[in-house]
Amino acid sequence: MEMSYTDDLDDSKEPDIINKINELSGKFDNEQAELTKAEENGFFQLWKAVELLSNHVYHVEQRLENMGHKIE
Repeated sequence: MEMSYTDDLDDSKEPDIINKINELSGKFDNEQAELTKAEENGFFQLWKAVELLSNHVYHVEQRLENMGHKIE
């Protein structure tokens, strides 16, 4: 039996975490905005967490595909 998993990111609506990242990064686009060290640190930690999560999802998808599941 082949199972199929859809990729929610293909949908036109972005997940809440993506919207939050876009909102936070928009704040940093303003040249007049001065970041505090805590804001810089927090944004960096958020970026690293997203990067690690993305890497984890990739490896889970690879394992599922190796088990015969179809990832769309």
